[in-house]
Amino acid sequence: MLKIVIATHATLAEGFHSALSIIAGEKPHISFLNAYVSDTNFNEDFIHFLELNKEHQILVVTDLFGGSVNQTVSTHMNKYNLHIITGINLPLLLELAFLNPETEISKEQLDSLVASAKQQIIYVNSMLTQTMEDDDF
Repeated sequence: MLKIVIATHATLAEGFHSALSIIAGEKPHISFLNAYVSDTNFNEDFIHFLELNKEHQILVVTDLFGGSVNQTVSTHMNKYNLHIITGINLPLLLELAFLNPETEISKEQLDSLVASAKQQIIYVNSMLTQTMEDDDF
């Protein structure tokens, strides 16, 4: 089974999880870990999550490549059946939310989902200006 965990600095993970739940409904296979918001050790919290889910394929979505959350998660990549995507956005989470958690996800599927999520980052002013200019012709 696929387990997805959103892991970010502060409460961003919880915010993404909340927004995702409002749009897509509750997804029991998706959880979150807020890092550095309490006296608990993020690495210990993450190891606890990994140990509880070690029989599953685990996908971790982090906020910032090279950031401390991403670095901590990456140190566990080879010990567990772990995939990591960084640069979280809501379109990516929506795509992930509707994957069948009962099936294994492939590297190719993840590459495709990341490419699709990148296309959702748009400077709207330029897009609308271009659309208006195209409409003039």
